[in-house]
Amino acid sequence: MALQKTAPPTTTAPEPFLSIDQALELMPGMTRNHLAQLRYDGQGPVFYKPTPRTVFYRASDIFKWMEAGRCTSTAREDA
Repeated sequence: MALQKTAPPTTTAPEPFLSIDQALELMPGMTRNHLAQLRYDGQGPVFYKPTPRTVFYRASDIFKWMEAGRCTSTAREDA
């Protein structure tokens, strides 16, 4: 019986963390203060807080959050 060769397992590098300033570069028009308020209200993108004074984001989380707010009209939905 011949041994079957298998491909070595592929490992993908984990997505890098972004600082607040790097995250803001991905969100045109967003200010540091507004992003902080969104974090406080629980309405912004998913973030990581390994220490009380450190906040990180991942680009994929920012893009998911931005896509969730995609609109085709400025009319209010509850009107």
